[in-house]
Amino acid sequence: MIKKRMFRAAALLLALTMIMAGFSGCLLSGLSPLTNAGIPELPEDLVETGESSVDPLFWVVTSEEYSGKVYLLGSMHACKKETFPLPEHIMTAYSEAESVAVECDTQNFEYDRVQQVNANQYIIYSDGTRIKDHLSEEVYGGAVKRLTDLGLYSASYDIYKPILWTSLFDTYIVEQSGLSYDYSIDEYFMTKAKTDGKELLEIESVEYQYEVMGGFSDELQEMMLEDYLPEGAIEEQITLFGQLYDRWASGDPTAASNEVSEEEWAEVPEEDKVCLEEYVGAMLENRNVRMTDAVESYIKRGMTVFMVVGTSHMVDKIGIVNSLRERGYTVTEHADRY
Repeated sequence: MIKKRMFRAAALLLALTMIMAGFSGCLLSGLSPLTNAGIPELPEDLVETGESSVDPLFWVVTSEEYSGKVYLLGSMHACKKETFPLPEHIMTAYSEAESVAVECDTQNFEYDRVQQVNANQYIIYSDGTRIKDHLSEEVYGGAVKRLTDLGLYSASYDIYKPILWTSLFDTYIVEQSGLSYDYSIDEYFMTKAKTDGKELLEIESVEYQYEVMGGFSDELQEMMLEDYLPEGAIEEQITLFGQLYDRWASGDPTAASNEVSEEEWAEVPEEDKVCLEEYVGAMLENRNVRMTDAVESYIKRGMTVFMVVGTSHMVDKIGIVNSLRERGYTVTEHADRY
């Protein structure tokens, strides 16, 4: 259960993993997914006015010493048409901000062939091996069968690391759960910023996220892939994704939490603990520090920034909100439910 909680959060609340499945497939065919760069457009059926039905976690960060201000919105990387319009207090904060900060500019990545090739190197085997050389026969065979049954398998994917295969599963699960990356909170504000002429700040980059996830050990990547293989696992995760969205939409901080109680941790096999510690370090601890540093930099420079990153980066003891408070900043939650 601990693994499911952490790995599902990665798909929707941590990193923009959906970029792998689509763009890597285009790289395999030798084509960029899009050929003409320009300001992207919002989905035609997206409604931006009226009463909102969601109330996601949202904070404002200020300092007694510096004049800067940062708004923090905990994002979900796949949502619904009904997610919009967003609450008025969130859109007012966006309007006030001079800049919008995101994990990475996936829209620019779509048009940049050089970025695509550079990122792809982190999730492909360049030493002549194939994925089956890095997985047990049982996991490799089970993954091929499951992807084939879903109409997702291609032999060309065998040169890719398991993290690409897990992304294929996640993309399928998101679609089946009624969510869509077309209504991603990140994508929405990237598009708004570019349309409105606001400065768009990248805290990380697509290449950096590929490097992080492609750098997972073989053991961790096999553990993540294995999670999709038991009978009924896909159906269970489709349900879990829907539940995760509902909890995010209501501002439930536990939806994005990756904290584990002592009792839960004691029940985890020792070999799994090593992988889970690696995962938390790479996906949360290291990246949270980077994001917290970015907020501090904006405030010290007197900027007003609207920052959108995965909700899992915001919460828990190692999250951005707590880390900023420990550094002496005032972090106040804003929500319609209060």
